[in-house]
Amino acid sequence: MNRIMMKNRLLMLVALVCMAMGMAAQDMTTAQQDSLKKVGEEYYKKGNAFWKDKDVDKALTYYGMAAEAGNAEAQYLLALLCIEGKKMVQDYEKAVEWLEKAAVQGHKDAQKSLASIYYQGKIVQKDLEKAQYWALKYKQE
Repeated sequence: MNRIMMKNRLLMLVALVCMAMGMAAQDMTTAQQDSLKKVGEEYYKKGNAFWKDKDVDKALTYYGMAAEAGNAEAQYLLALLCIEGKKMVQDYEKAVEWLEKAAVQGHKDAQKSLASIYYQGKIVQKDLEKAQYWALKYKQE
């Protein structure tokens, strides 16, 4: 294993340990955040490659790792797959969790989806306050 890969894996491990201990991303150094972002992007790209090759299991594994590393695109994609329930187990609670993580990072589609989900109240309890919050976030950024 080359030195850069070892360093990236070590930083990823540190980041995951920090998250597990309840530390927020803002407590990480900029270098650690950048490294975690790069790792998330790499995993997301690998997930896309496996998805393109129709290897859904491997794609979902890499999307999951990308989402855990904070990749908003992967978080949004997993949320949609959790709602759909075709490629993975339907899980509305997990879907909303992924949507919120992506939305907090400014993912426009996730913000719009949350506004709609909370307004409709079909897969979560209707919450007009949260619906309005996410609708405003969607329009702001």
